[in-house]
Amino acid sequence: MERKDESIKTNKKVEQAEEKIIEMKQKKYNLKTKSFETVIKDLARPVSNFKLKRSDIKLKEDIQLIGKSPSNINIYSFKYKEEQGYYEGVMAHEVPWASEIGKDGFLRVDYSKIDVNFKTIEDYNVY
Repeated sequence: MERKDESIKTNKKVEQAEEKIIEMKQKKYNLKTKSFETVIKDLARPVSNFKLKRSDIKLKEDIQLIGKSPSNINIYSFKYKEEQGYYEGVMAHEVPWASEIGKDGFLRVDYSKIDVNFKTIEDYNVY
């Protein structure tokens, strides 16, 4: 029982820390306001986790809301215009703290910053 209580407390602390990180990233502040430690942590993020996916709503069609993540981010099924196949993911404009504009001018999402996985939907009829 004691172990379970510790696990619950740890999970709660992790959730609180994640909420604080999301809150901080949602604020638009410049580099001068960041602490040195925060800048170093941002720079030290593993490159392998930096997964930018095209997520601009202008590139998608057949968009359907299919659920929400544990942190309440909308999850959609969609297909890219003029491409075959369906996918599951987010709309970049709904997760600005995890989005950036690519060289092509379209929004992209760094899925390592959110609790949603980008997926190919093998059988669209499942939904």
